[in-house]
Amino acid sequence: MHAYSEMKNLLAIWQAESEFDATSLVIPDGCRDLILKSIAGEKPQWFVSSLHDQATAVSMRAGTGMIGFRLKAGVRVDEKKLITSVTNSYVDVSDVLCRLNSFTVRKPSVGLNPKAFPKNLSVSATFST
Repeated sequence: MHAYSEMKNLLAIWQAESEFDATSLVIPDGCRDLILKSIAGEKPQWFVSSLHDQATAVSMRAGTGMIGFRLKAGVRVDEKKLITSVTNSYVDVSDVLCRLNSFTVRKPSVGLNPKAFPKNLSVSATFST
């Protein structure tokens, strides 16, 4: 079992639940997530988020729950092996942490370079219902 502090590639663990249909905005930051998405009456689905190069609207149906394992910027993921290892079997958080250690890698020199970001970054979005 791995302690949270031993997870060099893990930034945070998060969860979200939606009581009603909702849309959230995902802002690109160079990080990826391993996500377990659960909808009542459906089989839970594991996936690894893609890297976004622009703000993206993400919809959640009422009754959707998610738990995410946020990876640090620059982490490489062996998606196929990671998803295969968590799909179709019961895994708890400590199992997921061990599997993240097994199927992710980050070079120590990779990180955010503040000089790479524009000084006056602004984001705008329009949503219609």
